[in-house]
Amino acid sequence: MPITFEIDYEKRQINAIAIGPISYPEIETHLSQEHKVLGLSYREFIDAREVVWKITPSDTRRIVALILDLNREVRFGRTAVLVATDHAYFLVFMFAYLVSDACEVMPFRHEQEAHTWLRQGTAQPSN
Repeated sequence: MPITFEIDYEKRQINAIAIGPISYPEIETHLSQEHKVLGLSYREFIDAREVVWKITPSDTRRIVALILDLNREVRFGRTAVLVATDHAYFLVFMFAYLVSDACEVMPFRHEQEAHTWLRQGTAQPSN
């Protein structure tokens, strides 16, 4: 599976690893799995340094629509995405802008900065 995760219910945090090609189906599956385990409101750290981004403009629109739809049910927790390239940083940054009304997403190049940013925000309670 391209995106795997562990959930810490006590800390209200998810740690995920994304590897290989990622496009809409992988993100939809990931969000669906998190929704099923009541984790969307938790802070999330995603290590996406090994991702091959296959996101098309159509994928972007569908992902944004999915997040906005899910946001009607639950307030998303902060999401820090660790990336390895400037291209990936730009993709995540632009995506973050598009979903900024529904959730906080931020790209990072350094893992410690990502964890610090996550700790600064509080996890949102489940609806």
